[in-house]
Amino acid sequence: LTEPSFLSSISSELSPSSLVFHRPDRDPEYNYYYQVIEILAPASGTYTFTSDSGIDTMGFFYDTSFDPSNPSANLIAEDDDGGAINLQFHIEAFLEAEHPYILVVTTHGESETGSFSISADGPASVGLRSATP
Repeated sequence: LTEPSFLSSISSELSPSSLVFHRPDRDPEYNYYYQVIEILAPASGTYTFTSDSGIDTMGFFYDTSFDPSNPSANLIAEDDDGGAINLQFHIEAFLEAEHPYILVVTTHGESETGSFSISADGPASVGLRSATP
C-alpha cells in the first residue's frame, strides 16, 4: 500500500531589491540575492522540496533559524542542480512535526534575478510562508 502524498507550493522572486548574503559554499566577497521561506510540517516524515524557475536556483535548508551573517549555522542540507529539470534544486529531508525549518532560496550565479516556485511533497500538506523581511 502506498502512502498518500500531499503537494504544497509557494511562488516568489529574487530582484535587485532582495536582501543579499554570502553563501556558505562560496568566498565571502560574492553576494547572492535570497528569499527566506518558513516551513512547518503538521506530521513527521520525509519531504522533498523542489524549485521551478528560469534561473539557476540553489536551496539551503536550515533547522529552526537562518542567520545571514552566519549562513553555516543550523544548515542541514543544500542542493544546486539535484532537480530533474533545468538547473533546479531538489532537497529531501526528514521533518519533525510542528518543528520550524527554513528554506533559503538563492541562485548559483551572483546577482541573478527572476521568479521561482517551490513545491513541497510529503506525507502531509506543509505550511510554506515567505519570511524575508
